[in-house]
Amino acid sequence: RRVASFSQQRAICTDQFENPANNQAHCKSTGQEIFRQCGGRIDIFVASAGTGGTIAGVSRFLLSRLANTRIILADPPGSSLFALVKFGVCYAPQQRERTLRRHRYDTITDGVGLDRITSNFASATAIHDAYRVTDQHALLMAHFLFRFEGLFLGPSSAINCLAAVRAANDSLHQNEETSSFYINLFNHFFWHRPKYRVVTILCDSGQRYLSRFWNRQFLENRGLEWPPNDPDMLRQHHRP
Repeated sequence: RRVASFSQQRAICTDQFENPANNQAHCKSTGQEIFRQCGGRIDIFVASAGTGGTIAGVSRFLLSRLANTRIILADPPGSSLFALVKFGVCYAPQQRERTLRRHRYDTITDGVGLDRITSNFASATAIHDAYRVTDQHALLMAHFLFRFEGLFLGPSSAINCLAAVRAANDSLHQNEETSSFYINLFNHFFWHRPKYRVVTILCDSGQRYLSRFWNRQFLENRGLEWPPNDPDMLRQHHRP
C-alpha cells in the first residue's frame, strides 16, 4: 500500500528468493520466538529450504545465542542443496547431461528443494548437516502424524518432521560405536540417555494437497505405496 501510494506501478515483485528481507524477518521473529518458547535451549534445528529464508534467518539468530546448536537441512529428491551441504557441490543426479527434464524433480513435494543457491540460503551462518527424505518416507510420516498426533500436514512439514526424528536418533546413537561393551552398557541403561531438544517447522497444511499428497490414486500412479491402515503397522513403517 505504501509503495502503491506514490508509484505508478500496479504490481511489485517481492522477489522472495533473493530479497534479504525474507531471512531478516525470520531472524528477527521466527528465530526469537523459537528461542523464547524453548527457554533458550535448542540442541538441533531442522528445516527444509524453499527460498532458504527460514533456515537462514532462524539459524543466524540461534547461532548468535547458542553456538553449539546444530542446524540440519531436510531436502527432497531432485534438490541440489543436499549435496551442497554434504559435499560442497550444488548438484543432484537429476541434473546429469542428457537426462535433464523440464519438470525434473522426482518428488511430490511442492515448495521446498532448489537447484541453485539463493541469496537467502547463502546468508545462513552455518548448516552442519543434511538429510535426504524420500517421498515414501514423507508420506508415511504424514500419515503417522495424522493418525497419532492429530496433525493434518503437507509434504514439506512431513519432510521436516522425519528429518527431525533422524537427527534425534543420530544424536542418541553417535556415541554407541565405541565398543560392544559400551554399546551393551548404554542399551542397558537406555532410560539414562541424554535428552535432545529438536525443533522444526510445520510449514504447510494437508488441506492444500488433497488432490496430490493426500490422494491415494495419484500417489499409486506415481509408484508410491499408500500407508497401512493398521496402527501397529504404521508405527513400524514410519520409522526412518
